[in-house]
Amino acid sequence: MSKDTAAVAGLLTPYCTTLELFTANCNLRCVYCPIQSDKADFPDYPRQRMAPEVIDHVRLLFARDRPQSINLCGNGETTMLEDWTTICEPFLSFDNVGIISNLAKVLSWEEATFLARFGTISTSIDTADAELLREIRKPVELRNIVYNINLVRTAAVVQGYPPPLIEVNCTVTTKSCQDPTRLVALASTIGIRRITFSSVFETATAIAHGVRSIETLDSIALSEAATEFQRAGALAAKSGITVAVSSPRLAALLGGASAAKEDAPPAHPSTVLTEIGRAHGRTPGTL
Repeated sequence: MSKDTAAVAGLLTPYCTTLELFTANCNLRCVYCPIQSDKADFPDYPRQRMAPEVIDHVRLLFARDRPQSINLCGNGETTMLEDWTTICEPFLSFDNVGIISNLAKVLSWEEATFLARFGTISTSIDTADAELLREIRKPVELRNIVYNINLVRTAAVVQGYPPPLIEVNCTVTTKSCQDPTRLVALASTIGIRRITFSSVFETATAIAHGVRSIETLDSIALSEAATEFQRAGALAAKSGITVAVSSPRLAALLGGASAAKEDAPPAHPSTVLTEIGRAHGRTPGTL
């Protein structure tokens, strides 16, 4: 067993597993992403594709240990690989399999049909303002994400599957904190059932673009932002959308939104790290 696969094996648990694999290449350049936007933040992070033999070995470990849930993702965008459906297919034989995708490229019907087989699809939308979203998560088009979500849900209905649970992560910043109610309203119209508000990782690129933590707001602006998030939380509850806050620190800043974090599921106790990354040290982008 290579040191890479040994590291993977040592991190498995029979509980919930996030498998960060496949590729570090991405079609977006989010200003706060330490991997894609500002290589100076993590200069030693290898940006390459995960070796097929490691993927195969992980799959065998899953077959042996049968984790309760599996979440497939990467620090890049898995769907940018030409053979991504072939790579992911074997993992769909397990229970409770989800995938993280930015849904930025327009999916083909075949790709949407494949995604419809997952139990959960997690994506990111920081704001319902399409122009602002494109500024923060270059060069994403909000209309593509909305189209793809509807296409996947349509594909599920055609195949007779229940539509996947669609989750959205919203990175809370000084630029995106003004109108979270619009985001919740958008989510309610396209079948999103869960929104997680997360803290921003302040890369040098993010700071240069004025994308900062809401901690940098003055007291009046921060109070106004907290009020907006409380309003958004009320609309989410009315719409049947679960709201979570990624950390007590952010919840405290959002004031009344802190109660929502109680609805969050327990954090995954194990993250399977790949050959291309972080077997030593913390996960980039977290507080």
